[in-house]
Amino acid sequence: MVGKTVSHYKILEKLGEGGMGVVYKAQDTKLKRTVALKFLPAELTRDPEANQRFMHEAQAASALQHNNVATIHEINETEDRQVFISMDCYEGETLKDKTQKGPLKVEEAIDIAIQIAEGLKKAHKKGIVHRDIKPANIFITEDGVVKILDFGLAKLGVQTKLTKEGTTLGTVAYMSPEQTRGEEVDHRTDIWSLGVVLYEMLTGRLPFKGDYDQAVVYSILNEEPRRPTSLVKGISARLEGILVRALEKDPDDRYQTITNLLSDLEFETSGPKSVSVKSRIFRGRIWGIRKPVFYSGLAVLAASVVLAVRFILAPEPAASEAERSIIVLPFQNISSDLEQDYFCDGMTEEIIATLSRLGDLLVISRSSAMTFRQTDKTIPEIARMVNVRYVLEGSVRKAGNDLRITAQLIDSKKDAHLWAEHYTGTLDDIFDIQENVSRSIANSLKVQLGSDVNKVLTERPISEVQAYEFYLKARQEIYRISEESLDRAVRYLEKGLEISGDNPLLLSCMGNAYFQYWNMGITMDEGYLVKAKDCADRIFKTDPNSPHGRMILGLFDLFINPQQSIRQFQTVLADNPYDEEALLWLCISFVHLGKGDEVDHLIDRLVKTDPLNPLVKILPVLPFYYKGEWDSALIPLENLCWSDKDDFPALWHCTRVLASCGRQDEALSIIKTVTEKGSSGFLEFSRLFGFALRGEKEKILQAAKGKWGQYARRDYICSFWLAQCLVLVGEHEKAMEWLERAVNLGFINYPFLNDIDPLLENIRSEPRFKKLMERVKKEWENFEV
Repeated sequence: MVGKTVSHYKILEKLGEGGMGVVYKAQDTKLKRTVALKFLPAELTRDPEANQRFMHEAQAASALQHNNVATIHEINETEDRQVFISMDCYEGETLKDKTQKGPLKVEEAIDIAIQIAEGLKKAHKKGIVHRDIKPANIFITEDGVVKILDFGLAKLGVQTKLTKEGTTLGTVAYMSPEQTRGEEVDHRTDIWSLGVVLYEMLTGRLPFKGDYDQAVVYSILNEEPRRPTSLVKGISARLEGILVRALEKDPDDRYQTITNLLSDLEFETSGPKSVSVKSRIFRGRIWGIRKPVFYSGLAVLAASVVLAVRFILAPEPAASEAERSIIVLPFQNISSDLEQDYFCDGMTEEIIATLSRLGDLLVISRSSAMTFRQTDKTIPEIARMVNVRYVLEGSVRKAGNDLRITAQLIDSKKDAHLWAEHYTGTLDDIFDIQENVSRSIANSLKVQLGSDVNKVLTERPISEVQAYEFYLKARQEIYRISEESLDRAVRYLEKGLEISGDNPLLLSCMGNAYFQYWNMGITMDEGYLVKAKDCADRIFKTDPNSPHGRMILGLFDLFINPQQSIRQFQTVLADNPYDEEALLWLCISFVHLGKGDEVDHLIDRLVKTDPLNPLVKILPVLPFYYKGEWDSALIPLENLCWSDKDDFPALWHCTRVLASCGRQDEALSIIKTVTEKGSSGFLEFSRLFGFALRGEKEKILQAAKGKWGQYARRDYICSFWLAQCLVLVGEHEKAMEWLERAVNLGFINYPFLNDIDPLLENIRSEPRFKKLMERVKKEWENFEV
């Protein structure tokens, strides 16, 4: 062929040959450019199936305009009916040539894998599966750009199946288990093959080997490769975990999309090395050893993965659930005065609060709704994220006492407006406007309006408009959580109380403000908690059964008498089953006390109504932690950390699980990340735990005498954490003092304390501990949910 002219291409030299084609370098005489021409081997020219498959290669590849896929110019035939493809000709080498020189540097291997994944992402998006990813089909240009070659084995979903039943295509060493069995394959076979390629790039050897094809197939189906970290230095546990997941023999256990694998690879290059993101997802599996016990535990692990995905990748809402679900987006302030944001937020929150009391309607909570204050996401995207069908959005223009409010209800499934209304009036009309909006929504969604619901809609918790304004301003300040903002909130509330008298809603808001001074570690003065309780006492003088008063008492008792606190929150929920704050604290209290299994329904309710709240996202993880199911706890935590690198609650709890697994180095890396960024209470928690893991005894003792110790004296969780830290640095007597204090304050989780928590192991044999556990066991067994 060399020296001949085919069509308008002059053949210059032979570049290579494979099972599906012979490639030549040629000169395009029309466009004056160098190209590569690929011909079917002569012996396959008369094979209709091979010929058809070759045509599919051109069709598949030409549809993929992507930097990491070889560019196809045309498909044509010679005079003697030999089919060929004209494509770009690149200077460089194949990955096969590159890997034959030995293992690649970790950074280079990851970069190549990322580029391959980018190209496959484009292909998979168009329904194209390559099915023959291997080093010989990966070309690397002199500029380091990866080009995926040879889509000759690509299977297009719309094409006729070309492979006869029971036959396989591709190079055996890179085949997925389902390919070796001649089964139907999908995009996950490319994920497996890329895993094999990455393993080879990192280690310089194949993960599955044999002296002949059937031996390789046996290895793929029945054996596990050696751990990469045992072969080459510099491979992180997280990267090894990525390989573990990519090379799962069951496609359902593998990465389900190339996008997920790509995200993990990119995170490996840029994310904090502290978090082994999605690594060791299946820790029951041991590299190099076949563990049948892994498969017996597969259901539990799969459930954990589903649990993690449930909070990070919100599914398309099922019609039966979505018919009665809504999110109220933050109303937009279109006033000339930006200081009116408080009023817009107040409007949003009041509508949420009213709708949440219509028992036939699931309403996304305030904390999740407010995350979309300045979002660029579309209505359907928002609806999918929080798993609802309907979205309310609106705007407020407030000038002095005059108001103009617009609101529109949208069906996200159809991306269509159900209704849109304009309301004009004065500030005195605000309660009527809120009622009208809520009633319109209920009517549009055909929510049954009974007499109790009508009472909810017509309720006026604060009748004086000026006092209501002070209330809205105070609530906005409380959400800012700083000493200055809380001071401002108290002043606003005092002005409101001067107007309205002892109004339960205003007093409840003030009690919450005083609680936050303590809860957020702004002050150690217990006088603020006493002031919070005084607010509850004042409420009960007006209304002895007020849920507002019960909520404040629940917060007051939260960390010193959790059983009493639980009863208060249950009273609040009897009035409003979807009160997000009562739900959150009730669930947290039950879980800490080792009763998480008995409140699964409450956790599920909270997850549905407040899915974007960081504390809510980790709540389903805590029962696994307290039962000692470390893997099931770590999987969703790592996923949460991966999806949001500033999710401090998830990062903090991840350190505790890692330490419990004996992975102190990884825990310390996360602690370094958290303390560098800072996050109020979590900053202090993390710093203290880091001292303990590093064995810095004096710093722990100093913390126990200082602010931390003062805080822990009135908080059973912090008392317990301090006890753990003291055990870790060998201060057993002091650890027992703090553990006894935690128990006195209500931490009676007997199974966790007595048997499960590995951080307490060094004091379990001591008589003082055993005596304490006798008491804890009785209290735990007598505690009723």
